[in-house]
Amino acid sequence: MPVWFNNFPLPPSVNEYLMVIHGRLVKTKVHRDYGDLCLLWASQNRGALTSIKNWLLELKKRNETAKRPFALEISVYLAFEESRLLTVNNKTEQLDGSNRLKALMDGLSTVLSIDDKHFFAEHCEKVIAKSKETECTIIRIAPMSPRSQQEIIQMMNSQRHIRGS
Repeated sequence: MPVWFNNFPLPPSVNEYLMVIHGRLVKTKVHRDYGDLCLLWASQNRGALTSIKNWLLELKKRNETAKRPFALEISVYLAFEESRLLTVNNKTEQLDGSNRLKALMDGLSTVLSIDDKHFFAEHCEKVIAKSKETECTIIRIAPMSPRSQQEIIQMMNSQRHIRGS
């Protein structure tokens, strides 16, 4: 059974979120501000979030009892106003969605009180929002079983594809 979050704060790009100083990654003010936005969202959605946290704790306990790994698939839908994604001639704009996943996973991990080491699969899709004011992140969380390389190769072999080395 998956759960969904709507109107989660739109994450900043990793370029704004972290910077390199003397060879070390340092959190920026944007990092702190985004964390605050995530906590504000959590306080505004406390009831639903409590239910989801309880569901995740129960799922984790069941997996531990059954000696199965606790793994989650996170699907992220970044809703941007259309002009940020496409030009008037319907050409793609320079907006890297995957560049925002680090900040989002950190924020999600914080509001769920769960280590992001349990996020085994992350899907990211840019979608069109009606306006700048409705830009947000929509998130789907579902339990999953970690897969092996061999399972992926079998899946690849069962589907039409162009095989690389």
